[in-house]
Amino acid sequence: MSLFVFQTSNYVIYILIYVDDILIMGSSAFAINNISNSLQPTFVVKNLGNLNYFLGVEALQCSEEIYLT
Repeated sequence: MSLFVFQTSNYVIYILIYVDDILIMGSSAFAINNISNSLQPTFVVKNLGNLNYFLGVEALQCSEEIYLT
C-alpha cells in the first residue's frame, strides 16, 4: 500500500493506492477532478462516487468527518 500526499497553501490531496484500487481524497474537489482527469489518458479510471467501502472497510461520512468501521 502506498500513500501520496500533495499539499499547497490552498488544499491538500491524499492518494492511497493498493494494487489496482486507488482512493483520491482531499479538501478541493477541483484538484481531485484534475488529478483524476490527468490519470485517464494512461490508466482505465472509474469514478465510483462517494466513498462507501475501501478494501473491506466501511466509510461513513458525516459533515466534515469520515468514520471507518
